[in-house]
Amino acid sequence: MPVKIDSDVRIAASRQNKTAGILVRRARTAADMPQGDFSKAVARRLGLAALSQSAMSDWERGVRQVPAAAILAAAEVARMDPAELFAAESKRVSETERLLRDIERVAGSLTPRQAEKVRSSGITRK
Repeated sequence: MPVKIDSDVRIAASRQNKTAGILVRRARTAADMPQGDFSKAVARRLGLAALSQSAMSDWERGVRQVPAAAILAAAEVARMDPAELFAAESKRVSETERLLRDIERVAGSLTPRQAEKVRSSGITRK
């Protein structure tokens, strides 16, 4: 069953796809390569004739779906173990979760009006 276009858009906008884009960008940064060169190297690893710089940019920005194979190819180009990419992202997410808990705890000690201002600022979980 083919994937519908609206599903493609939803997947591209998902938190998971944005994380995949972060992983690809982290690999490219580790490889110290511009997007154009990195996209060519990833294309070779994937056995593709070409992969445009704009496609790489779209992956990194979470605008276009990032294939799982592309994350692995990006890690290979950067000479990284894919686990390194995922571990760094997992650590970042854990730190963000801890900060959100701390902010919520502080908001709980404020007056109701102050707490509402903190919560409505968008920096806490709804």
